[in-house]
Amino acid sequence: MFKSGAVEFKRVSFSKLFAQHTMNRIEDKSLSASRTLIAFCGSPRLSNRVKEAKILNDLYLFMTEWQEHEMEITIESYGGTKSKKSEKALEESGT
Repeated sequence: MFKSGAVEFKRVSFSKLFAQHTMNRIEDKSLSASRTLIAFCGSPRLSNRVKEAKILNDLYLFMTEWQEHEMEITIESYGGTKSKKSEKALEESGT
């Protein structure tokens, strides 16, 4: 399948992926409002990048006054290890 081009391996840009999805929601005149759920399972480091991309997308929606198109996110990180910096921050916050 890879040789035929049916399967493609490349790094995804979450910012671009979310932005394209948001633009598709905004441009679809049949949608007066929409809600998108992003379910992500991956490493803690990569999940932080996904969160950042989602926040930037939320800022874009807010600044352009398109709040009727919402994006929610849920993240699970199985087996990933937290960095020492993250562990220390948790300890200091008392969580």
